[in-house]
Amino acid sequence: MLPLPIAGLMSYEKAEKVAFMHEKLKASVESTLSEPFGMLSFQSLRIFDKGLFDAEKFEQVSLIIEG
Repeated sequence: MLPLPIAGLMSYEKAEKVAFMHEKLKASVESTLSEPFGMLSFQSLRIFDKGLFDAEKFEQVSLIIEG
């Protein structure tokens, strides 16, 4: 497991320790991909300090569906 307590994106640990933990986690996943966790991301969506951002439309994405 790789704890990322700061907004689910960053760690308080030193970079070397996080890199070691990341490599250990990658080794535990049975995958032929070089970056298996990168495949979990969405290319056009980015998380930033104010929420979710659509990089293709260049606008913030609402997290609330109104109906």
